[in-house]
Amino acid sequence: MAIESSTLMRLLASIDPRLWEVLFPPQPPWVGKGHGTIHDPWNDVQLQVQIATCDVARRIVEAAAAVRAQGGDGAAVIKRSVDEWVHVDDGDGTGTIPRFFPAPWPYDPPRPPRPNELVDLAPAFAAAAWSFSTIGATVRDPSLQQAIGAAVDTIVDAAASLQR
Repeated sequence: MAIESSTLMRLLASIDPRLWEVLFPPQPPWVGKGHGTIHDPWNDVQLQVQIATCDVARRIVEAAAAVRAQGGDGAAVIKRSVDEWVHVDDGDGTGTIPRFFPAPWPYDPPRPPRPNELVDLAPAFAAAAWSFSTIGATVRDPSLQQAIGAAVDTIVDAAASLQR
């Protein structure tokens, strides 16, 4: 499925800009002319999730390359991993919790947030797609390149469906 460029640009724009500071850290203040405070990117959960998705993408490609080097189907590793990754499941799917009050008071307290509600998944998926795309440019095996391209499409589709 071809993704519209406006959809892709909107997804890429949702990536936390501080991710660049982690991937390409600025020079320490004593090296350059700036002596301001350095932002600690590890205190923001959303940024941590985007960094983690980049790491997971790298690990998936490394595992696929190892399987391929041993004569296995590395492309299947990428496909299976990404398919499981983008399947968003909120647990039991019911959204209900037991009542804490007797029947005459039918009050249901609000349910606690599920883990996938604490993080905006679209920017996390966008970071994963970007990471796969970047890593894919360095892979020489044609079957892995094709699997990485399909993975990027799958992740972008999943991210786009979350933003509708």
